[in-house]
Amino acid sequence: SKPSTKAIDELSVAIGTSPGSKRSRNEDRTVVAEISGDGDVRYKVAIVCDGVGGSEMGDFAATLAVAAFLGGLLTAPVRRQLDNLLAELVHFADDTVRSELRGKGTTTMSVLIAAENGDLAAANVGDSRIFSWAAGQRLEQVSIDDTMENEFRHLPVKDPSVLDAKGLRGTLSQ
Repeated sequence: SKPSTKAIDELSVAIGTSPGSKRSRNEDRTVVAEISGDGDVRYKVAIVCDGVGGSEMGDFAATLAVAAFLGGLLTAPVRRQLDNLLAELVHFADDTVRSELRGKGTTTMSVLIAAENGDLAAANVGDSRIFSWAAGQRLEQVSIDDTMENEFRHLPVKDPSVLDAKGLRGTLSQ
């Protein structure tokens, strides 16, 4: 019910979560883990799923998305190209949430995955953010929020005030 952060020194990561200013219940689900998949391929994974408040089962959607992603990773075919594997796992998590909850719960997802060979891939759906940080340096956002403002930047429209007129500023696009 309150903001919290946790450093996991063994994996050189930190993770933070907050219920935000509008709700007392925190619908965030976070996982940082080292996982051995099929064929003993090892991955390091960091996931944040933020259940969308206002949906009936945002917290359950976040839990289900994390579980589906990790379950898919555990059974993924050996030696897959990491960016392709990540895309498939994000789609699998989305399909699982849609199938199980039938629109009653939604979640954002930010995920970072590293393979033992040094490959690294990240994905972001929604407005949970991925940051990079090193000691003595500033925190740097490396993901792009899926908001109407960011989508609008790629359209050949000259007047972005239409977002305000339609009440779309700050809304998620996915």
